[in-house]
Amino acid sequence: MHDPEDDLYWVQAPVENGGVIWVDFRHNLYKLAKINTQEEKSFIDFEIVYIWTDYRLKGYTAPALPLKLWGPRPQLENGLDDMVEVQTQFLFLDRANGRLKRSIRYTGSVDTPMPLKDFPFDTISVMAHFDSTSTFISWDWTEKGQSKVPTYKLRRVREEGEGISLAMRWPGNVTEWQLHGIEVEVIEKPPNAQGEIHISCDLLFHLSRKASYYFWKALMPLYLLTILSLSTFYFEVDNLSDRISTVSTFFLAAFAMLYVVGESLPKTDFLTSIDKVIVITTILLMMLGVFAVALFEESKKDFDRAREMNDIILYVVTAGYVLFNLFYFLPSYLNRRASIKKIEAKGQAVAQKGIEFGFEKPEDTWPFYKKLEDLL
Repeated sequence: MHDPEDDLYWVQAPVENGGVIWVDFRHNLYKLAKINTQEEKSFIDFEIVYIWTDYRLKGYTAPALPLKLWGPRPQLENGLDDMVEVQTQFLFLDRANGRLKRSIRYTGSVDTPMPLKDFPFDTISVMAHFDSTSTFISWDWTEKGQSKVPTYKLRRVREEGEGISLAMRWPGNVTEWQLHGIEVEVIEKPPNAQGEIHISCDLLFHLSRKASYYFWKALMPLYLLTILSLSTFYFEVDNLSDRISTVSTFFLAAFAMLYVVGESLPKTDFLTSIDKVIVITTILLMMLGVFAVALFEESKKDFDRAREMNDIILYVVTAGYVLFNLFYFLPSYLNRRASIKKIEAKGQAVAQKGIEFGFEKPEDTWPFYKKLEDLL
């Protein structure tokens, strides 16, 4: 048995004859929450368990592992300032064969870019993005480094008794969002200009936004105000004072309501679908005042013609408003459905390739994908 205090020996990767180590890994998923549309970040709590064989430790009899013992540690690239990384385990799984297990838990926020073009019918993938150039850190978390030449490769767990690839430790509920499935993908990239070979390992949560929240809180009050404002067309065309008074009241009510719900809407440098509807609704309320004045002036010349024009404007405005909403919301809704179907199709395609929720399949088959109902 080699001296446990020989730090230079133990901090080296346990590769033999220039080969690579297969590091099996799995995920324990504890929570996904607080998906913040405004700040484009998500709170995530999960653990990665790495399992590998260190030939130097076969038959190791010392009571404790060497402090500088090598262990894999891909780097989380999109964690934010509040992300906490804690090693929870580093121990023997099989002392006789030198089989080791390291668990690292990540708790905090990850950067979550959000394509809000179809808001509130958008879909996102919350990602924990790991990158490795055979990066490692010692058992005592003091010595770390990397290698241009790969010393280890990643694959999902495959040995019986070493766990399952994705273990759900929470029911999959995410406020404001519907979780459809979870994907793990490992990609080995070609050497860069410095000759380094990067291996990325991504954990992705595929979700769609529950648009009903924004419908009931923002759109429904706006629609009700619009419907009530159309009641001005039932005043006589020469009753300008009541028409203007009514329209002004609804216009101010709309602005007050938008001020209240504005905090719930994302801040963007472009107009989302819901922004466009809010803008056109505001313009419509203003135009009702313009129509009231125009009809009043026409009633002085031809009262009957003014009443006919009043009815025509009512029908045109109502139909136009409905069509405008369909024009902006229907494509976004269809895009959402298409995205969800694409996610589901990915799961079906993976199943057809023979990837199952277990450990008996080839290590080079990616991505690994499971629908939420298959994880619970």
